[in-house]
Amino acid sequence: MSISICIVAHNEEQNISKAINNLSNIMKKSKIKDYEIMIYNDGSTDQTKEIAKKFINKNIFLFSNKYRQGWIDMYEIAIKKTSKDYLIFFPADNAFSSKKLVQFFKNYNNYDCIFGQRMNYYDELPNSRAILSKLLSYFMNFLLYIDVKDVHSSHLYKKKNLRKKIEFTKGNGCWLEVILNITKRTDTYTTRELYLTKGHSKNSSLMSFKNLSTICYSFFMVIILRIFHIKDF
Repeated sequence: MSISICIVAHNEEQNISKAINNLSNIMKKSKIKDYEIMIYNDGSTDQTKEIAKKFINKNIFLFSNKYRQGWIDMYEIAIKKTSKDYLIFFPADNAFSSKKLVQFFKNYNNYDCIFGQRMNYYDELPNSRAILSKLLSYFMNFLLYIDVKDVHSSHLYKKKNLRKKIEFTKGNGCWLEVILNITKRTDTYTTRELYLTKGHSKNSSLMSFKNLSTICYSFFMVIILRIFHIKDF
């Protein structure tokens, strides 16, 4: 079995090198030989693209957009480009510590999905963001009858279970649609711990009015999808 790791980067010149090196080392420690790291430079205006170019080899690839397109575009490009069996998205700010990443990938091929749970986000994230994430996860589980403890963490998906396009949700809220789709297509999933790096806390665009509105819209849409069983949801 094989894994495609997708790193989405927008103006991450301070972090992109560390993220690539960290994930490359995790793959080696996990003894996963068939993998690729796909870096998506999403309209960066700093040196992110130039720095990422230096890492290109047989396992590491770079794709770039001239203008910022966002998560949905990156998701659909990843589905189209990768030939690997599993797919996972990581933030380019190197948010996750290697503390649990090796364990996270252990025997991954026994599952259709492994949901990541950030164990220390109350310590490392701004309180407003941590509370929003916790509430969103709670309401998703309660209203949709699923068991995903941290909806906005990184999750490992078997590619064949993913839809090729995001059709009903917007922006950062697209992951709600992906999670709903996965949990309706398979019950072979589990949850594993992840830890944010110390000192990761910073101002987050997630709390902007634009992002909050797209998350609320997306949350409403996945409820509609679940209630009316639209398409294969």
